[in-house]
Amino acid sequence: MSKNNRILINYVNSISPSNSIGDLVIWIGQNEKELYHPDGLYFNDVIKILTNSYNRGKTLEDKAKDVLIEYFDSIGVVIAPFSPNRARDEQGYDIFWKTISGGVNSAQVKTLDNFSTGKFRDFLRCRGHLKSLVTNLFIAINDNECYIYKTYKHQVTTEYLSFPKSNLVYHKTF
Repeated sequence: MSKNNRILINYVNSISPSNSIGDLVIWIGQNEKELYHPDGLYFNDVIKILTNSYNRGKTLEDKAKDVLIEYFDSIGVVIAPFSPNRARDEQGYDIFWKTISGGVNSAQVKTLDNFSTGKFRDFLRCRGHLKSLVTNLFIAINDNECYIYKTYKHQVTTEYLSFPKSNLVYHKTF
């Protein structure tokens, strides 16, 4: 479930008298116009939730681009990251950049909730729908720090990722 879906479900659950998922689904069906029609009682709240979530994600992606530029500058490479088209964004790709040889590399960006480290691996809990994409880098970022990992030999579960420590290419605190 995407972050936006979770936020909306939590909101709808808070305004409905539902005691179970089944009741909630029925309540949503009965109140669809109130939730999703411009004249609906809850429509403005739904739009505000979606707008705030989008803006927060965009802010973090822009911040991730800046850190990515900083990382490449630190290794003597100049890049100009750009955002994907809508189809690629929906697939989970967040940042692209051209390589020196003319190819295109990609990164997935997620909001970092928690970071812990083991003997050989780092463990990250991230918000958003994690996808097992074939990207060159994975960027976990929040208001306080950013981690950039090479994406080989990593493991993905619903909300958690683990990377070999050697995959960490850059870390920044804000």
